[in-house]
Amino acid sequence: MGRNIIYSGVFVESNLLKQKYPPVFDKQFYHHVTIEFKPKDVSLFPIGEKVNLKIIGRLTTDKVDVLLVDCPISVNKYPHITLSVNDGVNPIESNSEIENNLDKIQPLNDSVFGVYGLFDGKEVLFKPFETEELTEVTSDEVNLSSFEIQPTLNKDIWKDGKLSSSVRVKLLKIADDFMDFSNIKKSIVEDVIFIGSLTNYNWSSFSDFDVHILVDFKKINDDVELVKDYFDSKKKIWNDTHESLNIYNFPVELYVQDINEKNASTSVFSLEKNKWLKKPEPMTNVVLDDDKIKDISSQIMTKIDKLHEIYNSKNDLNSLKKLSNKITDLLDKIKKFRKDSLQTKDGEMSVGNIVFKVLRRTEYISKLMDLKNSVYDKVNSF
Repeated sequence: MGRNIIYSGVFVESNLLKQKYPPVFDKQFYHHVTIEFKPKDVSLFPIGEKVNLKIIGRLTTDKVDVLLVDCPISVNKYPHITLSVNDGVNPIESNSEIENNLDKIQPLNDSVFGVYGLFDGKEVLFKPFETEELTEVTSDEVNLSSFEIQPTLNKDIWKDGKLSSSVRVKLLKIADDFMDFSNIKKSIVEDVIFIGSLTNYNWSSFSDFDVHILVDFKKINDDVELVKDYFDSKKKIWNDTHESLNIYNFPVELYVQDINEKNASTSVFSLEKNKWLKKPEPMTNVVLDDDKIKDISSQIMTKIDKLHEIYNSKNDLNSLKKLSNKITDLLDKIKKFRKDSLQTKDGEMSVGNIVFKVLRRTEYISKLMDLKNSVYDKVNSF
């Protein structure tokens, strides 16, 4: 990494601490909580991230004055901030003083703001290291041509705003087969709907037939999450098994939707009733924020590439567990960004939704999911 790191830590607001906890001895520190001394690997260390540490106690002896803090990622048995020490005392002696005087700790319930950083013997570093091996994805490399708005609905599927009868019959047949596969009784099905870009003016070669079977999950079981998990599992098995199933070269994707689940789609067609429930409007006024979409997409792509690089260079259990947490966190952020964006006035054409589709079309979502599975397998294998 090009630097000799003495220790990693959380570096705190010293002036505020001095006001709250005046020094007992002349030799003062009020500097940091040590996370790890001479760390071998800092690639997953949250450098630069802010944190609010809980202060749980204070110990003052004839040698040291320290604050004990709650810091789970510290390798120290008793994470602490050395406030001051007596003449001739090395601050490292704080560890043994705490160990030998646990009964003298004064309980506290306070907090202190800090920032994760690395000390190299000369300065505290708050910015991540640049990795020479990793080539960043630039915004110029993100292609948005597939998101161009179409002047009409897809002419193979729609005739004068009406769904092709052959397409409708085939989609209903596939939906019936999926219901049989998933043990869904037709009596509890509220409707079978067709949504997504193929029902709108933003269709492209990346589009698919999104067929949703509407069911009241509570009629099956009061545990709605259990029902959802069951149907999601069935959906995955079905879709994986029928990857080559397509109509006019567009894949057919099945999904069981609870009738109480909100749907942000701006166009909905009922296959059962053979009519529009929500008819799309031409997107003549839609203007994508290309710069923002490209910038965010390229940043996430680079993060995913970096996570892959870490995976390829680390094999110890601790690093892999940290990597797993990073992957999960990034996936959650991507999903939340998309979900929140879909609730805005821009809906399907919002920045968050387009970024998600860019990542999916460039197979970065698959790359991240595959990485998550690979890390899990490594962590749990002997």
